Amino acid sequence: MNVVFRSILPGLAMLLASGCMTTYKMAPGTPAAKIEIMKGATAWICADTPPQLLVRDRQGEAAIPADRRVTVGVNFVSSDGYMNYSCSPSVSFTPVAGAAYYQDFETENEACTALVYRKTADARVGLAFEETMDRGGPGCTR
Repeated sequence: MNVVFRSILPGLAMLLASGCMTTYKMAPGTPAAKIEIMKGATAWICADTPPQLLVRDRQGEAAIPADRRVTVGVNFVSSDGYMNYSCSPSVSFTPVAGAAYYQDFETENEACTALVYRKTADARVGLAFEETMDRGGPGCTR
C-alpha cells in the first residue's frame, strides 16, 4: 500500500499544480517561435496573461508568441520512492519569429532554475545561450 501511494503521489501533485490553468491558444496570425519542452514536466506560459498550460505537439514542441517578452516555466514533480521532489522554475525571454528554442532547468543546492537555449547550427552542440533571458515573474501578468 505504501509503495502504491509513493508512486501515485508525484503524478497527483503535478495534476493539482496545473489544475486551475487553462490551455494556451495563440491568436491566428500571431508571429510565432517554437519551444521544445522537456519531458516529464508540465509546461506553462504567461503571455500578458496569468499562467496557461503549454501543450506539446508530437515533436515535443509548442508554438509561442514571438517578438515580445513571455515567461515560460515548468511544474516538475519526481519521487525516488522515499522522498518527493517538486519545483516550478520560470524564465522570461523575447523569442524571435521563426526561431526554435529548448526549455530546460537545473537543480543545485535544493533550488531549481529555468533555462532557455536558442537552437542553432552555428554552435557545436546545436544550442546557444538565449541572451534575452531574465527572471520569470510571480503571477506572470505583465
